[in-house]
Amino acid sequence: MTITRTLVLHDAREELPEKSGEVLVYIAFTVPYLLGGSWAHVNYSTKHRKFNAHDESRPKSAIEVTYWAELPEMPRDDRTEETHE
Repeated sequence: MTITRTLVLHDAREELPEKSGEVLVYIAFTVPYLLGGSWAHVNYSTKHRKFNAHDESRPKSAIEVTYWAELPEMPRDDRTEETHE
């Protein structure tokens, strides 16, 4: 089965999420001579205006991100787990 979803990427320098919660982020590498980046699933706090942070606590491990996107809604998976003996 293939599931297709569209992600709308937002430049984190220009726009932040409107509400706190889970988001998908892209973090570009800033190491000289190394191109690329990494995707991560993190929490965003509107209270602190930080990624990898929660509203309820001080953001001790906030991260700088390049782009962010809302998590796409996924279809419910009604398949039962197979047990392996």
